[in-house]
Amino acid sequence: MAAASAAAAGQPDGAAAAAAWVDPIYVHLGEAVTGTLAEGDSHTDEDGFLDRYVLDLEVGAQVEVVMRSAAFDTFLVAGFLGAEGFEQIALDDDGLGEGLNSRLRFRAAEAGRYEIRARGFAGLGAGEYALRFSERAPLDVVAPVGSIAVGGAVTGALSADDAAFDWAEDYRYDAYRFRAHQGEPLEAVVRSSEFDTTLMVMSESRWGVVEQLTFDDDGLGEGTDSRIRFYAPSDGDYELRVSSFGPGQTGAYRLALNPRAAWPEPVAITLGLPMSGEIGSGDAVSDDDRPFDAYALTAAAGQRFEILANSPAFPTSIEIGRLGGVNGWEPLAYGDNYLAGQTSSRLLFSPTEAGDYVVRIGGSEPAMRGEYSLVVNDRGPLPPTPPPGSISVGDSLAGTLAEGDGVTPEEKYFDEFDVRASAGQRLSVTVRSDVFDTYLEIYRRQDDGTYLIAVSDDDGGGDLDSRSGLTTDGGDYRIRVTSFAAGEAGYYSLAVRDLGPPAPPSPMALGQAVEGAITASDYLTETEGPYDSYGFTAAEGERIQFVARSEAFDTFLIVARRDGERFEFLHYDDDGMGDGTTNSRLTFIPEEAGDYELWVMPLDPATLGAYSLESRNLGPTPSSTPLAMGATVSGELREGDGLSAEGTTYDGYTFQGAAGQRILLNMYSAAFDTFLLLGMHGEDGLNAIGENDDFTPQETSSSITMTLPRDALYEVWATSHAVGETGRYSLTLTDLGPEPEPGSLLVGSTIRGTLGEQDPVGADGAYFDAFRFVAEAGQPIRITATSNAFDTYLQLGRMDGRVFTVDQEDDDGLSDLNSLISFTPETAGPYVVRVRSYASGETGAYVLTVEDAPTE
Repeated sequence: MAAASAAAAGQPDGAAAAAAWVDPIYVHLGEAVTGTLAEGDSHTDEDGFLDRYVLDLEVGAQVEVVMRSAAFDTFLVAGFLGAEGFEQIALDDDGLGEGLNSRLRFRAAEAGRYEIRARGFAGLGAGEYALRFSERAPLDVVAPVGSIAVGGAVTGALSADDAAFDWAEDYRYDAYRFRAHQGEPLEAVVRSSEFDTTLMVMSESRWGVVEQLTFDDDGLGEGTDSRIRFYAPSDGDYELRVSSFGPGQTGAYRLALNPRAAWPEPVAITLGLPMSGEIGSGDAVSDDDRPFDAYALTAAAGQRFEILANSPAFPTSIEIGRLGGVNGWEPLAYGDNYLAGQTSSRLLFSPTEAGDYVVRIGGSEPAMRGEYSLVVNDRGPLPPTPPPGSISVGDSLAGTLAEGDGVTPEEKYFDEFDVRASAGQRLSVTVRSDVFDTYLEIYRRQDDGTYLIAVSDDDGGGDLDSRSGLTTDGGDYRIRVTSFAAGEAGYYSLAVRDLGPPAPPSPMALGQAVEGAITASDYLTETEGPYDSYGFTAAEGERIQFVARSEAFDTFLIVARRDGERFEFLHYDDDGMGDGTTNSRLTFIPEEAGDYELWVMPLDPATLGAYSLESRNLGPTPSSTPLAMGATVSGELREGDGLSAEGTTYDGYTFQGAAGQRILLNMYSAAFDTFLLLGMHGEDGLNAIGENDDFTPQETSSSITMTLPRDALYEVWATSHAVGETGRYSLTLTDLGPEPEPGSLLVGSTIRGTLGEQDPVGADGAYFDAFRFVAEAGQPIRITATSNAFDTYLQLGRMDGRVFTVDQEDDDGLSDLNSLISFTPETAGPYVVRVRSYASGETGAYVLTVEDAPTE
């Protein structure tokens, strides 16, 4: 889809914009219709085929339109037909949460005529669909909206009684409204030690469309806390929504909304004139915290630029983009490491529209500082595109990318070749080169003479070669041979091969053993490899296991499902036997009952020979066994146990845990290398929160010490590190009781402590010590942690009962391995600081200092 949306920047000749309009169909709320996107419908190059429907609505009508199709990824657009024509008011791709179907909702802000456009995502819609037009009923639960001021903070708790998203009913959220001015730079941060947070900024239009402007999960880079940096697109009211990464997660959180410093005015660029600057600690920083200098560049559409940067102090990076949007910055191109291993960067850029652009110069890492030089050169217009060559199915040719070829705005040379194919013909197109990284694009000629991209590929041919399979609809196609990176040139070969029809599956009953052989006359996959296909029927939730063995080649297994002339690939395996041989073992659990195919093939398409295939039905996954606190159980990994996605067998155990409870899990085996996984049991399966492989130097024991994040049913998987390992083991669950109460210290104190294996452990496996101190409102505090034994990490926050909520944290603020937190308390009261290691399992002595910082 990304390739299709990007095609406009480098379409073959004849791909000029075109549009055709067919009269709309009039419908009413409560009506359901069916239709087909096909030749003769309304059509644009950008949207592809589309059908238009018109509704006459009263003011305030709440409208819901649902579109479903088994043939393509649906897309809906709604607009108001006013005096100025079509005014787009809402759009939707996957609002139903079903992957390919759409649900669009809006409110009629005024009485009048509205148009609904039904099409496919990225202009790729073709085939049958169903539409339903409904008047929405009022929501059962309306989220109570709180408020937060810029510069303020609030605490709250996500609960099962909060409102659910109408597009994801298993997820709850709290909402906070705030007012912002156009272009105002803001930062919102939400932290919780009880659940994995998410944060989003919402805006509601006059049409009642609630739009998500931006979203974040782990923007702080700390695993479970979220940060959004954004610019208000206009004056008005906005909404922050605090939710969880996983469904059903709840707990306490703290949300803060603060202003950010505005970017400095960019320095004007004079083309061809060298400039110099210096990256320092006082510069503006990007969203990934890299400082940069900004330069203004005014450009005409199609103008070609070369931007060069160099520094004696650090590896430079170049970005070009435009100011604006909810993130304040719309990146367009990036350049880095022009001369491998040196500090120079080069960026070739050609804008598609005239206007003002910004060039940002910085280092490739946040810590980089120093002087640099910059020059921007005008490279003149793009050369005219040479006419395409031609190639026939079954032929190959040699060519060269070089000066004089076609050039894309991204400064990639390209050659083009036309080929004609029959309907349903399966083709394989391969580009190879020893001198550059190839890239392949295949376009289909439309009825209006324009070309629309069908497929693209980078490394499908292995290493730096490209290969793409294509089942054609018949007609004319255009193959573009180009490079992955700008400016690459050299010799290449192009081959177009007819793969013939797909293999008809041979029926196979589960439990049946098969003897077969891969031969040169077998049917071919889209990667030009010979294969045999076997058809089988499976029920939902069954575990079907296949084992392929061969002394002649390295076996490879794929489970596929046929959809007309195309296939959906569901699961595959190469070396699942785990015995170091060339044999494969694949276990497949169907999500729905039906007919499936198993493909047997060599991993290397050039190898042939005999093989054997075994199949069996393992039945449903065994239920997990309750595990009591303080219990030690003896178990055995064997065939028929549960199977992980990686192919290892496991035994499952469950126990009920409480928030703040510390538990210890130990697993030992003399027969295999153990592996432990701990997760929270939920409707979506196992949400892993801890794992361990090698707790002891003997590397056969595993151990997890964990402070449980909430009241929940927890699940333990006792498994092996490698696929295929079995044998007896022992598993022990110990209740370590609640975390120790934080120690006490006075502001102005220095603590010399030691992290050890008896200390509490966080969810990421790091030991920590905790200390409580009382701070005065408005008095700046400086906290440092140093150690010669481990990389320190500081966390500052408050305790709410047994739950610690992080407000601020730091890794290397003092030096490479030492930490620093400086803060000014808004309110007087007790605070808690945790000293821990950056990595899990580290121990040793440390020094902690909490002191008053001088006021400015």
